[in-house]
Amino acid sequence: MDAAQEWLDAAFAAEVRPPRILFFRLLNAAAELGDLAAAERVYGRADELGVFVNTSAYSMLIKAAAKNGDLPSAERWFRRSEEAGVGADAKTFTLLINAAAREQDTEAAERWFRECQRAGVQDERAYRGVIAALSKAGGSAEATERLLLQAAEEGIAPSEFSLNIVMSGLAKAGNLERTEHWFQEGSRLGLAPEVATCKCAIKAAADQGDLPTAERWVRRINATGIQPDAQALTVIISSLAKLGQLGHAGHWFHTACSNRIQLEPCAVNNLFNEAIRRDKLEMAQAWLDDAQQARMAVSNEVLAALVEGAARRGGIAAAEALFRQACLRGLQPTVETFNVLIKAAAKAGDYVLAELWFQRLRSTGKSPDQGTFDALIQSMGRRGDLRAAEQWFERAQAAGAKPGVETFNNLLHAAARASNLTAARQFYDLGIRSGLQPDIATFTSLISAAGRAGNPAAAEEFLAMAEAAKIAPDVVVYNTLLQAYALSGEMPAAETLFGRLRAEYAVEPTLWTFTMLISGYARLGNVDSASAWFGRMERSGFTATAEQYNQLLRACAAAKPPSAELAEELFRQLTARGIVPTDYTRIHLKSALGEQRLERMLASDTAAREVKAASDKVGGLDSAGQIALFKAFVNEQPIRDRSSVLAARAEK
Repeated sequence: MDAAQEWLDAAFAAEVRPPRILFFRLLNAAAELGDLAAAERVYGRADELGVFVNTSAYSMLIKAAAKNGDLPSAERWFRRSEEAGVGADAKTFTLLINAAAREQDTEAAERWFRECQRAGVQDERAYRGVIAALSKAGGSAEATERLLLQAAEEGIAPSEFSLNIVMSGLAKAGNLERTEHWFQEGSRLGLAPEVATCKCAIKAAADQGDLPTAERWVRRINATGIQPDAQALTVIISSLAKLGQLGHAGHWFHTACSNRIQLEPCAVNNLFNEAIRRDKLEMAQAWLDDAQQARMAVSNEVLAALVEGAARRGGIAAAEALFRQACLRGLQPTVETFNVLIKAAAKAGDYVLAELWFQRLRSTGKSPDQGTFDALIQSMGRRGDLRAAEQWFERAQAAGAKPGVETFNNLLHAAARASNLTAARQFYDLGIRSGLQPDIATFTSLISAAGRAGNPAAAEEFLAMAEAAKIAPDVVVYNTLLQAYALSGEMPAAETLFGRLRAEYAVEPTLWTFTMLISGYARLGNVDSASAWFGRMERSGFTATAEQYNQLLRACAAAKPPSAELAEELFRQLTARGIVPTDYTRIHLKSALGEQRLERMLASDTAAREVKAASDKVGGLDSAGQIALFKAFVNEQPIRDRSSVLAARAEK
């Protein structure tokens, strides 16, 4: 443009009159570049020669100003055209409207649109410009839709561009009904929705939990024949995952992987996390294969969550298998990943393996954090090994780890499992000196420790401490206090506490609440009271399990003399209800009946029916299998061994 200006100046210096068309070409070039200064210089030279200037010339000057974002100058040249008596056409107004739209000046865009209407030259381009202006400036979807309706009244058919802006705006506003209306209107006119419009509708439908609508818009993307881009696939996958449509979401994920489209991390995380939440680990593992082939990154957080999900569902063996698979797919295990495996091993009761995973963590060169030590302290507490829990706490301190409330709660739990009230008090005091802010779990463990130690007075003291600390006890705390009373045989106090649950504390009893009362009376051999609470439990809407029946059998065994007839009747009820007997069922039944009566029960016809009911839970055995089950039951073979033996027999 500078060189052209120089040649124009040279022509003027040589008194050569350039042709009229040259001025228009130079004006057009300056307008395309958004170079208003150059356009004005060209216009000035043309004016010196008296070259006739028409609507097109003014449009080019306005365009140069508009492209430069100079709205005042654009308006200045528009007013000069009016003064010159040159009428603006639809193209000129569209330039002004679009310039205002780019600057997100909705007021200016609407003002120019009104002037366009007064001039009577509005066309689809003008409507398109003002609709775009409103959309860019965050105008309401209803306002853009009104413009489209107004255009329709004037017989101006919408363009695909305008239609998609309106549909996208309505979808973003959550108005799926009007979005569908304009889709149908567009279809009638042969206008197709863009992928971006479909994306907005899918997201809106997902946010509203409207699966049929989301799927309908996904099908419309398919119908366009256009491959969705990474952004569109991100919305589709995230929305379908949110609606629980993991199969469909997985299809689109596979499509992205097959086409080497790198999705946004949020889509990958949403998909995998939803699968983990819904326990669809097989799907997630298949997606891992897709991601590996497409070299698509899967975050360490997702991989660690998969390992944790496997641990939750299948125990340590499943967690280890998935851990190996994830490592092959690029997992760089973090300390948290190892913590998950340590917890899984501890939960499985494999404390040696838990310590082995700790050693493997150390072998990677990473330093265990407080979460690592908390997992190990918790695992030792679970097996009631208070000394081992203390040793891991000491190692945590030596490693410089900073204990938190979870650390001390795990220590308190270990002390409670070990029935060591003294140690529980010491850990609590140490925690307070360390800045511990006790929570409800802290006091639950303290009350449990007191109960297991046979000290209900201390349990009441800890409850009072919780209330003084402004911690509102929940049903778990009250159940733990009930357990303390039950273990100490203080059943009047237990019944009083039960009566206050709803009346004073607004707490609803749970199945465990009734179990504590039944077990308390069972320990005392009080069959009538234990049975009364059992009946009250069922009338309250709770379904009895083996645990409550075992407590009643325990009451029968502890009664003086043992209540053998009731024990037999209870066992018949248990098996008739399809409840599988446990090791404790066997122990208490044998104590209540004695070996001889148990043998007679085995020989009776009734016994065969009872055993069949129990064996059906194991897996439909023949008569020999039923007798084998009951003999195993009588001969004290552990239930876990019995199940595997009978399963093998059933296969045979």
